[in-house]
Amino acid sequence: MEPPALPTTNASSKELMQQCEHVLQLTLALEPNLREISEQTQQIEPLSSAVLDRINSAAWGLQHTIESVDQAVALLGARRLSYLVRTFLNTDGGRLEPQPDEAPDPNEKNAA
Repeated sequence: MEPPALPTTNASSKELMQQCEHVLQLTLALEPNLREISEQTQQIEPLSSAVLDRINSAAWGLQHTIESVDQAVALLGARRLSYLVRTFLNTDGGRLEPQPDEAPDPNEKNAA
């Protein structure tokens, strides 16, 4: 039985992280289903953008721009995509809204 698709409309930071973790789990399956991974990735706009940015970076040296998440997932494969999702999660890429306790203190001077 396949896990249900996670909601994506008006996703909070917590929901976004859960969606990304779901994609990560899909990439770590014994036999990853790239079609399902691509479908789930497309539902997470910030992750989709990160995937397309990565595949279109100069490091890949592609002769043309990849515009679809399907193509990007196929080229990256599950292992590389799992690394990208982990990086995305660990660099606060999944945060959509600032946390109240992290607002800069206007009275605090920069420690430069």
